[in-house]
Amino acid sequence: MVLYFVEKVPQVTKTKLNKLLFYTDFKFFAQNTVSITGVPYARLPYGPVPNDYSLLYGAIENAKQLTEEVSIDGGTERTFFTTTANFNSALFTEKELATMMDTVRRFGHLNASELSEKSHQERAWQANDTGKLISYLYANDLTTLK
Repeated sequence: MVLYFVEKVPQVTKTKLNKLLFYTDFKFFAQNTVSITGVPYARLPYGPVPNDYSLLYGAIENAKQLTEEVSIDGGTERTFFTTTANFNSALFTEKELATMMDTVRRFGHLNASELSEKSHQERAWQANDTGKLISYLYANDLTTLK
């Protein structure tokens, strides 16, 4: 799923990618009672993130499927992901792919700050303390489902 978002969303940053994964997994859970990745999410200051996300991205980088690039835009340095690997849609069901596409449609145009702010409106983030895992039971409360 990481490769899908890196492929479909131009210059996706770590913060934005974390939120795209959260919204996809939680929406899919709300509709199917199972997430796509099975990854637990935690509350951090910039919003919900896959727990131990640096290990997740590190493993994908070590497999030579993900690299971090640095861009300087107007004096601001941004780090974003790129990939040379091709996303393999055969690894996902039609429902999973549809949910991933919907996430890109809804959030792909937002920058990391906007997406962080949006995630702070979610009960899943508001009802938990920093560093704590977020229960998937909050999936039904997503603002994007309303």
